[in-house]
Amino acid sequence: MLDSPTERSWNLQFGTSVRGDNTVDFRLGAESDQLAVRIRENAAHDSMMRSLNSEDSEFVVTVPQVDEGTDYFYVLEGERERPDPVSRWQPHGVHGLPAL
Repeated sequence: MLDSPTERSWNLQFGTSVRGDNTVDFRLGAESDQLAVRIRENAAHDSMMRSLNSEDSEFVVTVPQVDEGTDYFYVLEGERERPDPVSRWQPHGVHGLPAL
């Protein structure tokens, strides 16, 4: 039995993967020089912003202590906010922020 509804025995190549210790792996393929992930603990402010390391247009970052249900989005070129194109959960609809 799984401890979490999002914990799985397999991972997709891109998107988010939530680990059992509340660590999240973010992986995205993008043609961009700068890419960051912004994680929101609540709608009032951004709690974290991490630059993603690029190798062959594949951006990867691991962020600790993120709870399931937390909203997030990507920031391209330092300003353009974009949803995750392979998000697993869209509680705010397809035009809103995805959640973990």
